[in-house]
Amino acid sequence: MDGLHLHRCVIRHRINNYNHSSILNTTHTLTVPTTTLVSLGGYVGPFSSTITNNTSSTYYMYLYVYTPGGSWLVLNSGQTISAGQTLSASNLYSYVPYAAQTGTYYYFEITYDSSWNQYEYKYFTYTVN
Repeated sequence: MDGLHLHRCVIRHRINNYNHSSILNTTHTLTVPTTTLVSLGGYVGPFSSTITNNTSSTYYMYLYVYTPGGSWLVLNSGQTISAGQTLSASNLYSYVPYAAQTGTYYYFEITYDSSWNQYEYKYFTYTVN
């Protein structure tokens, strides 16, 4: 999937799944890295993320990277976000191995509800050269 196709899918998903009342129930901020052009063996970052669950429900956040070759990499085993909880991390960096493909990558933070329906997501792109 090329970047343009992914971007179109993201926009289509946002339009088709817009639910104003549910969006107001959580606050999710993903700050784009100050450096988005990275050499092999370098680091993407710094970036930060904060999500606040203002509901009485539990949500789950997973981190993914979509690679230039079309693969999805799962970066964590999921983080539970309980009712009323805030998760926050700052000054984050992600290492780019020397064996990584060059091209454009997409970093995603995707939140699911307790029925494992996609609730919302944030993402940024970075380029490895």
